[in-house]
Amino acid sequence: FLILCLNLLCGISQAQSRFVSESLSFMLSHVVNNTQAPEDKKSLLKFPRDYRTVLNHFNLDPHLRLYVCCPSCYTLYNDTDFPDFCTFHDFPSSRPCSAKLKRERIICGKSV
Repeated sequence: FLILCLNLLCGISQAQSRFVSESLSFMLSHVVNNTQAPEDKKSLLKFPRDYRTVLNHFNLDPHLRLYVCCPSCYTLYNDTDFPDFCTFHDFPSSRPCSAKLKRERIICGKSV
């Protein structure tokens, strides 16, 4: 619950949430190792070690909507269907922005 509150209310990143989760897990494991109660050890095994587990537990898995943003005028396009060049007009009679929306990347030797 602490991890969720820190993420939602304080805006910490997933990496920071993971650090908090792992730190709490580490501290709890040392506390539990010094106790003799087997139910404490079972509880520790149920402690979420990943931020995504906490999100799923509270049914807060984010649904993302992706967009392509023009680097010149910041017009947004749906990521599944967008032109090669920006078609935004400041005014109906003005020229389109025409900024390039796609660029070639080479990843692992392959052009993407």
